[in-house]
Amino acid sequence: KENRLTKVRRSSIKLMQSDIEAVVRRPEVRGSEFVIATPTALARISQAKVALKVTKENRSDIKVYQGAVDLKVGDKSMAVGEKQAVVVSESRQIQDVRELPPAPELVSPQNLAEFFFRDLARMQAVLRWKPVTGRFTYRLQAALDPYFSDLVIVRTGLAREAVVVQGLKSGIYYWRVAAVTPEGVEGEFSDYRVFKVTIDKDPPPITLDDVLLLRVGDRTNAQVSGRTEPDAVLTIDGEAVPLDQTGRFTRILSDVRPGTEVTIAAEDRVGNRNVVKKKIPAP
Repeated sequence: KENRLTKVRRSSIKLMQSDIEAVVRRPEVRGSEFVIATPTALARISQAKVALKVTKENRSDIKVYQGAVDLKVGDKSMAVGEKQAVVVSESRQIQDVRELPPAPELVSPQNLAEFFFRDLARMQAVLRWKPVTGRFTYRLQAALDPYFSDLVIVRTGLAREAVVVQGLKSGIYYWRVAAVTPEGVEGEFSDYRVFKVTIDKDPPPITLDDVLLLRVGDRTNAQVSGRTEPDAVLTIDGEAVPLDQTGRFTRILSDVRPGTEVTIAAEDRVGNRNVVKKKIPAP
């Protein structure tokens, strides 16, 4: 709701059984507020990054990653500060305020990294992050969307700062990690990173031009040219031939005879191989 005269805006969300992460920015008009109501608590937010969860038993979990929240439970009020968590029971009792662990820092793969594999059985990638000082385990999520609503991997209780993921299909994946205290309090997730998986079962195509014959004295040279995938490795009769940015190649064969068979082979980055044979025509 917004006051037409003062422009003071009051926004609210009521959570009955759900969870929400929100970044609330400082209001432009003084007096404006953002409220998240649960069955057992009322959280007033002016500027903060928060997470709230309401269980089916009506328990409310409130976490403040940045900023602060004014929390009201019945006739009691308290301030929940940065990197703090509090639980409000179904009987409207405020439990202990706990400190949240910091968010881990992701290490590898680099953001927007691409992985290529011949098949699902060979698909394997290692996700790494820096350790958080203290006695923590880790929770990792990988999803098909940046909101992590379509999760494909969830790993909890991780004691080491690395996870091997396998069997992912072709697609774009988002991943992030959070630290968890021995009491089970989960901290803020890291900033997410993105990687792409490509399952490539197709050998690189080879398209050949007509062979050009060049007469040099009493000898005949042949120009073999064509196109393949730009990132392939191409050989002609076992010798490497460079490719340009579009995948085109040209090779001059010296002193050839009509009917001689030339072998052109291309291999992509995952080992798919294509072989084409071409006979030298008569002049």
